[in-house]
Amino acid sequence: MRPYRLVTTILLFVLMLTTAVAPAAAATDIFAVDVIVQGQPGHNLAVAVNQNGGYVTRDLSIINSVAARIPENRLAKLRQEPGVLGIWPDTQVRSMATADPGVTITPSSGLEVGGGPFALANVLSCEGSRDKLDHPAYGAINPNQYQLFTFTPTFDPTDPPVVVELNFQFKERDLGEARLEILENSTGAWHVFPIDTLVSNDANISTQIDLSDVLDTAADLSSVQVKFLAAANGSDPKAETDCISLHLADLVGEATTVDVSSAFESVDAEAVWSTGNLGDQIGVAVLDTGVKKFKELRESAYGKNAGLLRGWSVLENEDKTKDENGHGTLVASIISNRKFNANGKYYGVAPESVIIPVQVLDKHGQGSYSDVIAGIQWVIQNKDLYNIRVMNMSLYAPVQSPYWEDPLNQAVMQAWQAGIVVVVAAGNSGPDPMSIGVPANNPYVISVGALTDAYTPTDWSDDYVPQFSAAGPTYEGFVKPDVIAPGGHVVGVMSDKCELAIEHPSYRIDKDYYQLSGTSMSAAQVSGVVALMLAQNPNLSPDEVKYRLIASAKPAVNPDGTLAYSIWQQGAGRVDAYDAIFGNHSGVANQGLDIAADLAGTTHFGGPTRWDPATGEYYLVDENGTALTGGYVWSGGYVWSGGYTWSGGYTWSGGYTWSGGYTWSGGYTWSGGYTWSGGYTWSGSTASLSTWVNQE
Repeated sequence: MRPYRLVTTILLFVLMLTTAVAPAAAATDIFAVDVIVQGQPGHNLAVAVNQNGGYVTRDLSIINSVAARIPENRLAKLRQEPGVLGIWPDTQVRSMATADPGVTITPSSGLEVGGGPFALANVLSCEGSRDKLDHPAYGAINPNQYQLFTFTPTFDPTDPPVVVELNFQFKERDLGEARLEILENSTGAWHVFPIDTLVSNDANISTQIDLSDVLDTAADLSSVQVKFLAAANGSDPKAETDCISLHLADLVGEATTVDVSSAFESVDAEAVWSTGNLGDQIGVAVLDTGVKKFKELRESAYGKNAGLLRGWSVLENEDKTKDENGHGTLVASIISNRKFNANGKYYGVAPESVIIPVQVLDKHGQGSYSDVIAGIQWVIQNKDLYNIRVMNMSLYAPVQSPYWEDPLNQAVMQAWQAGIVVVVAAGNSGPDPMSIGVPANNPYVISVGALTDAYTPTDWSDDYVPQFSAAGPTYEGFVKPDVIAPGGHVVGVMSDKCELAIEHPSYRIDKDYYQLSGTSMSAAQVSGVVALMLAQNPNLSPDEVKYRLIASAKPAVNPDGTLAYSIWQQGAGRVDAYDAIFGNHSGVANQGLDIAADLAGTTHFGGPTRWDPATGEYYLVDENGTALTGGYVWSGGYVWSGGYTWSGGYTWSGGYTWSGGYTWSGGYTWSGGYTWSGGYTWSGSTASLSTWVNQE
């Protein structure tokens, strides 16, 4: 495996320290960079990192690596340490609700600690009667002086409320600092929420705090304790509590007038539902921004909270996730949503599948390579515990090396080898050739492009591949995407308070339902289809699942029988869930590849695509290098004329050999002069999980 030359400092938006404490010198070194260091199996990389003035931030044993922060001027020496195979920038990745009425409760008790008497009756309503915090300390808060409020909610312990909001109002004067502290019973931790006291002097200040991600278990809600603390910065301070209350509710997406299930008609999911297959208990890990706990995602025929598990937050290093961005919740709701319309059509492709959220991105949709790799590592380690059979990755990063050298692609291959079907969004950087990113460029996984139904879901004749859908081939010559699925104006649920909803209010169709476009939505639908496939036949391997999806897909063809889009734009065609499950398709994909040899670094592979510099066309070759006939040529242009059909009877002249590969011979030459000839330079540039696109 070849080491790379690091050429730029990486700005890491999110970095959780999990294995070491930073040395003071390295922590303050403005020239320190965040990298992934890969070594020989069993080699102690932490020693090499520490000896070069750095420290380990995360263990990535899944790819024999660690994430580390190290002074940039020590990288060259670290690269020469025994056992170190390569160093890569820890590249960034970036992402490409409401409740039922609920109940509002007041505190059951209250007292003042370290001060005078307390009258609970004065704070039960916002009518002007108040109880003061006596003589706040000057300059800094005295942690031993506060008002303490205790709430004792009544609820079903098997189904605790998931919306928890604290409302607090007080009158202030001459305060320099104020805050609320909330106890999380399950951990014993007090969570601090500062209050801005600079709004105006001698005025009422109202604040609302969302505690849904802090108090999220029955134990946390059995007794909720809240402290109010303040400090003075003037001679006549006032900190008088007017009222305090706790709002508890369920999180339920409101009814919508738009047919949420319309996109799923395009993948023929309804025909599968009619057989009784709803994807029962197939675990789908969603690596994204987290998942908000909407009722239609949580509930299942197998229990009130069996449809959405707690999962894991790589960012918080704990077994629960939150979603302040919205992308992850919407993706999850496309895969599994038990709500249905008046005609009995579900809002999710596999409504009885189980979502396991793995949060690898923050509220802004930003993270890093090491965050995502750590998420994949957690999925592999917990696949048997949660029956994780599918992993959805609606993420995109720019290609900076052959697939086998990329750390994220290595982790993805480990998941595939472990028996997990990996479904990846192709990316929204189309329509040009070679716009497929990482890890959709990985030859083993199922890479999904988009189609749009032109707002006529039952009429396929006007469906088309939108220009944002990324196209192949990959730089190694593989045909991508593998298949396409609806990715235009797909409806899903997310909180109206999340980042995406606030930034893009025009895509809101009802309070909790939003209409988005992109290959993220396409990948989510295919993940749902795969869950249906595995529920029908749990013994299918990832390669068999991929083969059946490809063999049953319906390509767009012109009236004369030729392909309306090249295979580098539509892959094998649009996904057909019913045919993928019940059709007579027997075989395995990825023929000619050897994932074990690939991961071991002994053999790597290239795809069957070549480029003719004389004509500017892409074409396919067989294992002998002979050009295949039958329409496998593309000039790289994007043309949509309409009037074609999606054929279930199209005959591929080369079989599906183009879905596999051959031993890498090195040095394919592409238009633009891109050649893998050895020596790869990484720019460390930002990657995108879901580039925002306009509706199509």
